[in-house]
Formats: sequence, C-alpha cells, structure tokens
Amino acid sequence: MKWKAVFYSFIAVFMAAGCASRSNTPVPVAEHVDAIGVYDSRAVALAFLRTPCFMQVVHDMECRHCDQELAEMKRMLLPQVHSTAPVDNILGYIGPRIPAVLETADVDLLVSKWDEASCRRYASASQVDVTMLLVAQFNPSRTLVADVLETISFEPLEMDYVEALQ
Repeated sequence: MKWKAVFYSFIAVFMAAGCASRSNTPVPVAEHVDAIGVYDSRAVALAFLRTPCFMQVVHDMECRHCDQELAEMKRMLLPQVHSTAPVDNILGYIGPRIPAVLETADVDLLVSKWDEASCRRYASASQVDVTMLLVAQFNPSRTLVADVLETISFEPLEMDYVEALQ
C-alpha cells in the first residue's frame, strides 16, 4: 500500500494549486491555553489532495499555464503528505470552519504534532487529537478515511529523504 500512496501523491502533486475559496483567516492563537488540538499534518494534506477544491485549483493553474506555481505546489506537497512539513497553507482552505473544530474538540488552538517548539510551548496544556476532525472538514469518502488512517499509522519519512526525492 505504501507504493500506492507514494504513486498517488506524485500524481496529485503534479496537479496541485490554490483554490478560489481559500480563506486568509489565520488559525487562532490563544493567550491562555488549557488544551491544544494536535493533528497529524500528513492526514490534512492527504485529505486536501482529494477535494474538488484542489482539483479545481489544479485545473485553473493548468488552464493559465502556471508552471511555476505548479512546481512550487509540488515542492510543498510532497513533504506535507509524506513527512512533517507544516500545512498552514492547506488549513487556510478550511479557515472559516476552524473555530467550529476548536469548539467541538474543546481546545484553544491547533498545533501540528510534529511542531515540537509549539508542543513544548504549550506543554502544560492537555492535548486532544483533532486529526480526524480536521480531515472531516474536507468531506472525505470512506476510502479516503481508510487511506488517511493507514498513512498516519506509519512514522513520517525523514524530511531530508523527501527533499532528496524532489
């Protein structure tokens, strides 16, 4: 299954771009933090790659012959799906829904589980895994949920290794 995930990721990466409905709403940052919502960024990236929004962005970029933008998106997506690269740009697509995720999980802010500095900063806060709540914001199919669960069951690839693939 690992080769399948890598294969589909490469295909998706070549089709990457930005969506017209992307929000520039920043992820909230809390002053006093009792609980943080931690998530596996790979799951968020994989869920985004299979959305109609993503496909529309890719189509728009291809129509405009935005080769530079496609190359930049490819450069970003491979480490986001297979390693620990931040997915702030992807969270922007669900920005308006993030407050509802925070409320549902009863957390003050979101932190990637791979963001060691932020996890240390909020070490006294309780941690709630919100990975699947974030994935749900992309309206995933059952197949996608299964793929996400399989992906997050493995350790991420080392960033150096993923960057060498590019």
